[in-house]
Amino acid sequence: MSDEEKLDINLDIAKQNKKFNLDMPWLPMGDSEDWYDDMKGWWRIINKKRSDEIERWKRKEIEDCIERRCEMIANNQGKMLNSLLNRPHSKVVVDRLFKEEGATKVLVTSPSKVREETKIHYENQMRARKPQNFSRRSIWSRIYEPMTCIQSTWFQDILSEITEEEWGLVLQSFKTKTAPGISGITYSLIKNASPSTQRIFRKFANYCIIEASFPKEWKCAQIYPIPKGTS
Repeated sequence: MSDEEKLDINLDIAKQNKKFNLDMPWLPMGDSEDWYDDMKGWWRIINKKRSDEIERWKRKEIEDCIERRCEMIANNQGKMLNSLLNRPHSKVVVDRLFKEEGATKVLVTSPSKVREETKIHYENQMRARKPQNFSRRSIWSRIYEPMTCIQSTWFQDILSEITEEEWGLVLQSFKTKTAPGISGITYSLIKNASPSTQRIFRKFANYCIIEASFPKEWKCAQIYPIPKGTS
């Protein structure tokens, strides 16, 4: 090994000593056999320290992941399930839109205005329909004539109490992979409820039929813009 190569090694040793607060000996310009034996011991010490640091880093990362998972269980179950099942997570952010004003289009970027215009748009989409009098229009009057294939006997038991057998058939038809509504209650939760809970559900459903009344919350819906994938 030339003197220049030994000098480069000593410069590296000086940098490591300063960076990690070590006291490794410099490579001597003369006989270096003892130095090699000494550096083997330093190598074992540094390698052990590095392994310990990697182990501490892994343990800290595992603890952070567990803490984040516990937080998601408490506050964000949907994100937790997506993480466990490796589901892709994508969403649409409505932060701007075009509004028609006469023959022109105006770009709306104000967050409050965007929310207001989005609300108005979907309210108009889902507004109550006002059926017109079709008696003067022969095409629509024929379409809305009573269908002769419909038998009145089909509806004679429509207001009867829901039996346990009927309730069980409905539970079997539930699709467990559908998204929950505003309540956050999924079909799988209802389907796997205990028999005593099912009786309560069935009693409540019968009450709604008898009173011909349903909670307003059941008539509310959530609309999620779903991004289209690129092909």
